Amino acid sequence: MNVSLPKQLNRYVAEKIAGGRYGSASEIIGEALRQMEEREQRDETVSLQSKISRGLRTPLRRVTASGWRSKWKQGLALAQKIREQRRAA
Repeated sequence: MNVSLPKQLNRYVAEKIAGGRYGSASEIIGEALRQMEEREQRDETVSLQSKISRGLRTPLRRVTASGWRSKWKQGLALAQKIREQRRAA
């Protein structure tokens, strides 16, 4: 894989390598991607916690059988999405 960076980022990468913290541009890109993945996972967790909190504050309402089936299918789809994301990680 080849990656093109703006001059400013090329200088930054060169400085990190010269400083001895990283041995190559690949190491720097790998570290950046790991940090980006961790941040996305944290953001997703915060978003999910926010949705749960909002749901807990929402007053209960009557749910019809068809409404229940719809929510059940949405829950199953979400669970499947989470399983697939964990497998990919």
